[in-house]
Amino acid sequence: MDVRFYGQSDVGRRREVNEDAYTISEENGLMILADGMGGHESGEVASRMAVEGMLELVQTCRPTHVPVEHPAERERFRAMITCLFNEWVLRTNSRIHAEGVRRQLPRRMGTTLCCLYSYEDMVVLCHVGDSRIYRLRRDVLEQVTTDHSVANERLRAQEVTRAEARTLGHHHVITRALGTQSVVRPEIQVQDLCPGDVYLLCSDGLHDLVQDREIREVLMAFRDRLDRAAGVLVDIANRRGGHDNITVVIGEMAERGVLGGVRPGVHLEDTEALDETTECMEDLRAFGAA
Repeated sequence: MDVRFYGQSDVGRRREVNEDAYTISEENGLMILADGMGGHESGEVASRMAVEGMLELVQTCRPTHVPVEHPAERERFRAMITCLFNEWVLRTNSRIHAEGVRRQLPRRMGTTLCCLYSYEDMVVLCHVGDSRIYRLRRDVLEQVTTDHSVANERLRAQEVTRAEARTLGHHHVITRALGTQSVVRPEIQVQDLCPGDVYLLCSDGLHDLVQDREIREVLMAFRDRLDRAAGVLVDIANRRGGHDNITVVIGEMAERGVLGGVRPGVHLEDTEALDETTECMEDLRAFGAA
């Protein structure tokens, strides 16, 4: 399976420092996103350490030439890569935690983490915290990760509705993060890929302000120009206040040989592809006119 990745990160409208970090590596089939916390003295350090640490481990330790053609081989690969990612996250967590202890900061240094690693026709998804991974498959958008947050725990316990969960005063409090404790438990999935799948990783600076249906609408409108979709989504979030750092990373998967040609640059015009009756289109047009 061929891959093509795009990403954009923005400090937002209210923050002075961008504590988000991301990296993309088509050569390694890897996208990583982290949203740091603990203030500018530690959040940006934690997110950078998470991204750089995971990238280094995947580059140096990732499996190569592992057969996955037959069901038994695929199951062995699932078990092996799950163990590897769990070990890589634990090692990265230990480094960040040790750095936080060394700095003796008043606030604990930590970060969320989202990783996507593609191998042949399979994909590994790994996450900690409330940064999200979405998948667009056959025009249906699905959040494939579960937020590790107080708000989501209350939602799953049916103590609040989805609308109420978005407005809880402590809805940003997360229950898992890298660096805040000596041990962390990541969630790891191994999925089969389908040609045409689109995966989107984002920090809460996006999904707090842009609803799932709107994310789908932008991805659908820019399906053949996904390099522009990331910038459009960031601009919509900024138009709605941009109260946090905003990071969007998008990966498209296709049969080998399909993703040919020259990678286009990121342009934020040509928004006529969006449905003009939608709220996100109105926000985007207003932003362009501001």
